[in-house]
Amino acid sequence: MNKYFDFKRFGKYLAYDLRNLRANYGLTLLILGCFPLFFYVINIIFNVIYHGFLGEWAGWSSPSFPARVSMFFVCLLVLVVSFPVQQYGKLTEKRYGSDWLMIPASRLEKFLSMLTVSLLVVPLAYLVSFNLTDWILSLLDPTYGQALVTWNINEAMYGNTGAVVVNGVVADEMPVTLGGGGLWLLWSSIIEGIFIFLLGALCFQRRKVAKTILCLIGLSIILSSVLSFIAFYHMDLDAYFDSFDPERMQNLNWNFRINLALWMHWLIVLGGLGTAIWFRLKTLKH
Repeated sequence: MNKYFDFKRFGKYLAYDLRNLRANYGLTLLILGCFPLFFYVINIIFNVIYHGFLGEWAGWSSPSFPARVSMFFVCLLVLVVSFPVQQYGKLTEKRYGSDWLMIPASRLEKFLSMLTVSLLVVPLAYLVSFNLTDWILSLLDPTYGQALVTWNINEAMYGNTGAVVVNGVVADEMPVTLGGGGLWLLWSSIIEGIFIFLLGALCFQRRKVAKTILCLIGLSIILSSVLSFIAFYHMDLDAYFDSFDPERMQNLNWNFRINLALWMHWLIVLGGLGTAIWFRLKTLKH
Protein backbone atom coordinates (compact mmCIF):
# COMPACT_ATOMS: atom_id res chain seq x y z
CA MET A 1 0.00 0.00 0.00
CA ASN A 2 2.87 2.39 0.77
CA LYS A 3 3.90 2.10 -2.85
CA TYR A 4 0.69 3.83 -3.95
CA PHE A 5 -0.34 5.93 -0.96
CA ASP A 6 1.31 7.01 2.27
CA PHE A 7 -0.24 9.73 4.46
CA LYS A 8 3.08 11.27 5.45
CA ARG A 9 4.35 11.35 1.87
CA PHE A 10 1.01 12.68 0.64
CA GLY A 11 1.08 15.46 3.26
CA LYS A 12 4.57 16.50 2.15
CA TYR A 13 3.56 16.57 -1.50
CA LEU A 14 0.35 18.48 -0.74
CA ALA A 15 2.43 21.08 1.13
CA TYR A 16 4.70 21.28 -1.93
CA ASP A 17 1.65 21.70 -4.18
CA LEU A 18 0.30 24.50 -1.98
CA ARG A 19 3.65 26.31 -2.08
CA ASN A 20 3.51 26.08 -5.87
CA LEU A 21 -0.02 27.45 -5.74
CA ARG A 22 1.17 30.47 -3.79
CA ALA A 23 4.04 31.05 -6.24
CA ASN A 24 2.13 30.38 -9.46
CA TYR A 25 -1.35 31.70 -8.70
CA GLY A 26 -1.26 33.43 -5.33
CA LEU A 27 -1.17 36.98 -6.68
CA THR A 28 -3.94 36.34 -9.21
CA LEU A 29 -6.11 34.72 -6.53
CA LEU A 30 -5.50 37.67 -4.20
CA ILE A 31 -6.51 40.17 -6.90
CA LEU A 32 -9.68 38.22 -7.72
CA GLY A 33 -10.59 37.92 -4.05
CA CYS A 34 -10.10 41.64 -3.42
CA PHE A 35 -11.77 42.72 -6.66
CA PRO A 36 -14.91 44.06 -4.92
CA LEU A 37 -12.66 46.75 -3.41
CA PHE A 38 -11.12 47.61 -6.80
CA PHE A 39 -14.56 47.68 -8.42
CA TYR A 40 -15.90 49.87 -5.61
CA VAL A 41 -13.07 52.41 -5.92
CA ILE A 42 -13.31 52.52 -9.74
CA ASN A 43 -17.07 53.03 -9.54
CA ILE A 44 -16.70 55.90 -7.03
CA ILE A 45 -14.00 57.61 -9.09
CA PHE A 46 -16.04 57.28 -12.27
CA ASN A 47 -19.17 58.71 -10.61
CA VAL A 48 -17.24 61.65 -9.15
CA ILE A 49 -15.67 62.52 -12.51
CA TYR A 50 -18.81 61.93 -14.58
CA HIS A 51 -21.33 63.71 -12.35
CA GLY A 52 -18.84 66.43 -11.46
CA PHE A 53 -18.29 67.14 -15.16
CA LEU A 54 -22.04 67.39 -15.77
CA GLY A 55 -22.60 69.38 -12.60
CA GLU A 56 -25.19 66.87 -11.37
CA TRP A 57 -23.49 65.55 -8.23
CA ALA A 58 -26.12 63.71 -6.21
CA GLY A 59 -24.01 62.26 -3.44
CA TRP A 60 -21.93 59.16 -2.83
CA SER A 61 -22.96 56.18 -4.96
CA SER A 62 -21.72 52.59 -4.63
CA PRO A 63 -21.94 49.84 -7.28
CA SER A 64 -25.40 48.38 -7.65
CA PHE A 65 -26.15 44.88 -6.44
CA PRO A 66 -26.71 43.43 -9.97
CA ALA A 67 -23.39 44.96 -11.09
CA ARG A 68 -21.60 43.31 -8.15
CA VAL A 69 -23.21 39.94 -8.92
CA SER A 70 -22.07 40.27 -12.55
CA MET A 71 -18.55 41.11 -11.42
CA PHE A 72 -18.54 38.07 -9.14
CA PHE A 73 -19.22 35.77 -12.10
CA VAL A 74 -16.75 37.59 -14.34
CA CYS A 75 -14.00 37.05 -11.75
CA LEU A 76 -15.16 33.46 -11.34
CA LEU A 77 -14.82 32.91 -15.09
CA VAL A 78 -11.29 34.32 -14.99
CA LEU A 79 -10.49 31.96 -12.11
CA VAL A 80 -11.84 28.87 -13.87
CA VAL A 81 -10.00 29.63 -17.11
CA SER A 82 -6.67 30.85 -15.74
CA PHE A 83 -5.99 28.70 -12.67
CA PRO A 84 -5.47 25.28 -14.32
CA VAL A 85 -3.05 26.67 -16.89
CA GLN A 86 -0.99 28.70 -14.43
CA GLN A 87 -0.84 25.94 -11.81
CA TYR A 88 -0.53 22.75 -13.85
CA GLY A 89 -0.04 23.82 -17.46
CA LYS A 90 3.76 23.48 -17.23
CA LEU A 91 3.46 19.72 -16.72
CA THR A 92 3.39 19.31 -20.51
CA GLU A 93 6.77 21.06 -20.81
CA LYS A 94 9.69 18.67 -21.07
CA ARG A 95 11.91 20.10 -18.33
CA TYR A 96 9.21 20.98 -15.79
CA GLY A 97 7.24 17.82 -16.51
CA SER A 98 10.31 15.60 -16.13
CA ASP A 99 11.12 17.21 -12.78
CA TRP A 100 7.51 16.66 -11.68
CA LEU A 101 7.65 12.97 -12.62
CA MET A 102 10.83 12.56 -10.56
CA ILE A 103 9.26 13.91 -7.35
CA PRO A 104 9.21 11.06 -4.79
CA ALA A 105 5.44 10.60 -4.62
CA SER A 106 3.10 8.16 -6.33
CA ARG A 107 0.81 9.16 -9.19
CA LEU A 108 -2.16 8.57 -6.90
CA GLU A 109 -0.79 11.01 -4.33
CA LYS A 110 -0.11 13.61 -7.00
CA PHE A 111 -3.59 13.11 -8.43
CA LEU A 112 -5.28 13.42 -5.02
CA SER A 113 -3.25 16.54 -4.24
CA MET A 114 -4.30 18.03 -7.57
CA LEU A 115 -7.94 17.28 -6.75
CA THR A 116 -7.61 18.77 -3.26
CA VAL A 117 -6.17 22.02 -4.62
CA SER A 118 -8.58 22.26 -7.57
CA LEU A 119 -11.81 21.08 -5.89
CA LEU A 120 -11.40 22.50 -2.42
CA VAL A 121 -8.57 24.97 -1.78
CA VAL A 122 -8.91 27.31 -4.77
CA PRO A 123 -12.76 27.54 -4.92
CA LEU A 124 -12.93 28.01 -1.14
CA ALA A 125 -10.20 30.67 -1.14
CA TYR A 126 -11.95 32.61 -3.90
CA LEU A 127 -15.45 32.41 -2.41
CA VAL A 128 -14.28 33.35 1.09
CA SER A 129 -11.99 36.22 0.05
CA PHE A 130 -14.43 37.73 -2.49
CA ASN A 131 -17.44 37.56 -0.18
CA LEU A 132 -15.43 38.73 2.84
CA THR A 133 -14.23 41.81 0.97
CA ASP A 134 -17.77 42.49 -0.24
CA TRP A 135 -19.21 42.00 3.26
CA ILE A 136 -16.69 44.42 4.85
CA LEU A 137 -17.58 47.08 2.27
CA SER A 138 -21.29 46.60 3.02
CA LEU A 139 -20.56 47.28 6.70
CA LEU A 140 -18.40 50.35 6.07
CA ASP A 141 -20.57 52.07 3.45
CA PRO A 142 -24.35 52.40 4.06
CA THR A 143 -24.92 53.04 0.33
CA TYR A 144 -23.30 49.72 -0.60
CA GLY A 145 -26.43 47.66 -0.04
CA GLN A 146 -26.73 44.02 0.93
CA ALA A 147 -23.68 41.77 0.89
CA LEU A 148 -23.44 39.06 -1.74
CA VAL A 149 -23.21 36.43 0.99
CA THR A 150 -26.91 37.04 1.72
CA TRP A 151 -27.86 36.37 -1.90
CA ASN A 152 -30.12 33.34 -2.44
CA ILE A 153 -29.33 31.62 -5.73
CA ASN A 154 -32.71 29.86 -5.67
CA GLU A 155 -34.55 33.17 -5.91
CA ALA A 156 -32.26 34.48 -8.64
CA MET A 157 -32.13 31.41 -10.90
CA TYR A 158 -35.43 29.63 -10.33
CA GLY A 159 -37.57 31.89 -8.23
CA ASN A 160 -39.44 30.66 -5.20
CA THR A 161 -42.04 28.93 -7.37
CA GLY A 162 -42.61 28.16 -11.02
CA ALA A 163 -45.65 27.54 -13.18
CA VAL A 164 -46.04 25.48 -16.34
CA VAL A 165 -48.10 26.86 -19.21
CA VAL A 166 -48.90 24.60 -22.17
CA ASN A 167 -51.77 25.01 -24.65
CA GLY A 168 -53.11 27.89 -22.59
CA VAL A 169 -53.42 25.72 -19.47
CA VAL A 170 -51.57 26.86 -16.35
CA ALA A 171 -50.57 24.25 -13.79
CA ASP A 172 -50.48 25.12 -10.13
CA GLU A 173 -47.28 26.47 -8.67
CA MET A 174 -44.56 23.88 -8.22
CA PRO A 175 -41.74 24.90 -5.83
CA VAL A 176 -38.18 24.26 -7.01
CA THR A 177 -35.49 24.83 -4.40
CA LEU A 178 -31.85 23.79 -4.19
CA GLY A 179 -30.13 22.90 -0.93
CA GLY A 180 -28.04 25.55 0.81
CA GLY A 181 -29.61 28.33 -1.22
CA GLY A 182 -28.04 26.83 -4.35
CA LEU A 183 -24.49 26.98 -2.97
CA TRP A 184 -23.72 23.37 -3.92
CA LEU A 185 -24.85 24.14 -7.49
CA LEU A 186 -22.43 27.06 -7.63
CA TRP A 187 -19.61 24.94 -6.18
CA SER A 188 -20.28 22.10 -8.64
CA SER A 189 -20.25 24.55 -11.55
CA ILE A 190 -16.89 25.93 -10.42
CA ILE A 191 -15.42 22.45 -10.12
CA GLU A 192 -16.75 21.40 -13.53
CA GLY A 193 -15.20 24.46 -15.18
CA ILE A 194 -11.86 23.92 -13.45
CA PHE A 195 -11.84 20.24 -14.43
CA ILE A 196 -12.53 21.06 -18.08
CA PHE A 197 -9.69 23.56 -18.36
CA LEU A 198 -7.42 21.38 -16.23
CA LEU A 199 -7.85 18.52 -18.70
CA GLY A 200 -7.14 20.93 -21.54
CA ALA A 201 -4.04 22.24 -19.77
CA LEU A 202 -2.73 18.67 -19.43
CA CYS A 203 -3.57 17.60 -22.99
CA PHE A 204 -2.49 20.56 -25.12
CA GLN A 205 1.06 21.79 -25.45
CA ARG A 206 0.31 25.35 -26.50
CA ARG A 207 -2.65 27.73 -26.57
CA LYS A 208 -4.31 25.58 -23.98
CA VAL A 209 -7.27 27.87 -23.19
CA ALA A 210 -8.10 28.62 -26.82
CA LYS A 211 -7.97 24.96 -27.85
CA THR A 212 -10.06 23.92 -24.85
CA ILE A 213 -12.72 26.49 -25.75
CA LEU A 214 -12.71 25.29 -29.37
CA CYS A 215 -13.22 21.71 -28.18
CA LEU A 216 -16.14 22.84 -26.00
CA ILE A 217 -17.73 24.63 -28.94
CA GLY A 218 -17.32 21.59 -31.17
CA LEU A 219 -18.71 19.26 -28.51
CA SER A 220 -21.73 21.52 -27.92
CA ILE A 221 -22.46 21.62 -31.66
CA ILE A 222 -22.31 17.82 -31.89
CA LEU A 223 -24.49 17.27 -28.81
CA SER A 224 -27.08 19.86 -29.88
CA SER A 225 -27.23 18.32 -33.35
CA VAL A 226 -27.74 14.81 -31.98
CA LEU A 227 -30.40 15.92 -29.49
CA SER A 228 -32.21 17.96 -32.15
CA PHE A 229 -32.19 14.97 -34.51
CA ILE A 230 -33.64 12.71 -31.81
CA ALA A 231 -36.27 15.28 -30.80
CA PHE A 232 -37.53 16.10 -34.29
CA TYR A 233 -37.25 12.72 -36.01
CA HIS A 234 -37.81 10.16 -33.27
CA MET A 235 -40.24 11.94 -30.93
CA ASP A 236 -43.80 13.05 -31.57
CA LEU A 237 -43.61 16.43 -29.85
CA ASP A 238 -47.12 17.50 -30.91
CA ALA A 239 -48.67 14.40 -29.35
CA TYR A 240 -46.61 14.91 -26.21
CA PHE A 241 -47.82 18.48 -25.67
CA ASP A 242 -51.40 17.60 -26.65
CA SER A 243 -51.43 14.96 -23.90
CA PHE A 244 -50.22 17.42 -21.29
CA ASP A 245 -52.13 17.02 -18.04
CA PRO A 246 -51.73 19.92 -15.52
CA GLU A 247 -53.03 17.85 -12.61
CA ARG A 248 -50.52 15.07 -13.31
CA MET A 249 -47.72 17.63 -13.62
CA GLN A 250 -48.77 19.15 -10.32
CA ASN A 251 -48.56 15.81 -8.52
CA LEU A 252 -44.99 15.14 -9.68
CA ASN A 253 -42.26 15.92 -7.14
CA TRP A 254 -40.40 18.48 -9.25
CA ASN A 255 -38.12 19.59 -6.46
CA PHE A 256 -36.77 16.05 -6.01
CA ARG A 257 -36.60 15.32 -9.74
CA ILE A 258 -34.68 18.47 -10.63
CA ASN A 259 -32.22 18.08 -7.76
CA LEU A 260 -31.69 14.42 -8.66
CA ALA A 261 -31.12 15.29 -12.33
CA LEU A 262 -28.56 17.94 -11.38
CA TRP A 263 -26.75 15.57 -9.03
CA MET A 264 -26.63 12.86 -11.69
CA HIS A 265 -25.31 15.39 -14.20
CA TRP A 266 -22.49 16.53 -11.93
CA LEU A 267 -21.57 12.98 -10.91
CA ILE A 268 -21.38 11.78 -14.50
CA VAL A 269 -19.54 14.84 -15.85
CA LEU A 270 -17.12 15.21 -12.93
CA GLY A 271 -16.53 11.47 -12.80
CA GLY A 272 -15.76 11.38 -16.50
CA LEU A 273 -13.46 14.41 -16.36
CA GLY A 274 -11.70 13.10 -13.25
CA THR A 275 -11.13 9.74 -14.94
CA ALA A 276 -9.74 11.44 -18.04
CA ILE A 277 -7.36 13.54 -15.90
CA TRP A 278 -6.18 10.42 -14.05
CA PHE A 279 -5.36 8.54 -17.25
CA ARG A 280 -3.68 11.63 -18.70
CA LEU A 281 -1.41 11.78 -15.65
CA LYS A 282 -0.63 8.07 -16.04
CA THR A 283 0.36 8.54 -19.69
CA LEU A 284 2.31 11.77 -19.09
CA LYS A 285 5.88 11.10 -20.22
CA HIS A 286 8.83 13.20 -21.37
